Amino acid sequence: PNAAYELISTLKEQVNVPIHLHTHDTTGNGVATYVQAVRGGVDIIDVATSSLSGTTSQPSMSSLYYALEGNARQPELNIDNVETLNRYWSGI
Repeated sequence: PNAAYELISTLKEQVNVPIHLHTHDTTGNGVATYVQAVRGGVDIIDVATSSLSGTTSQPSMSSLYYALEGNARQPELNIDNVETLNRYWSGI
């Protein structure tokens, strides 16, 4: 996860384009990696609904939302709507 901070913060100093980070949660460190990337100034990240997240998929949207709770860059979304989406996909 700390490498994400180093990479993103260095890129933000060197280039003037939006930085988009895409990772998978194979090792279980995806959310921690994204938190560090947000700390470094990443502009865009990819997530998945909790019911479809983890392992070879993207990190959980809900987990990232809660991991960034209180952070100025916490995603602006209705977490209740996200949970409704999670329940829908977990039933399929």
